[in-house]
Amino acid sequence: MVAMVPSIFRTLIRPHLRKLDHTLTPALTQLTWSSLNVNSFLNKMEKNIKNFEIFIKDVSLRREVVKIPSSDKFISLYECLRLQ
Repeated sequence: MVAMVPSIFRTLIRPHLRKLDHTLTPALTQLTWSSLNVNSFLNKMEKNIKNFEIFIKDVSLRREVVKIPSSDKFISLYECLRLQ
C-alpha cells in the first residue's frame, strides 16, 4: 500500500503508519494463538488496515490540484508541498 503513495506524501502518511505499527505490536510481543483476545486484535487490525487503505486512496485522488487561499489560482498538490 505504501508503494502506491508518491514519495512526497510519505510525511503525510507517517502518523497513519505509526498507528498501524502500534496496533500490530501486541501480535509481536503479547499475543499467542491461544490468547483470549485474538479475535479482538484481528478485528482492530482489520479496521485500521481498511481505514489506512481508504486514506491512501483519498490521498491519491486528491493529489491533483489545490486552490491557493485568497486567490483564484490552482496548483498541483505536488507543487504546493514542494513550495513548503
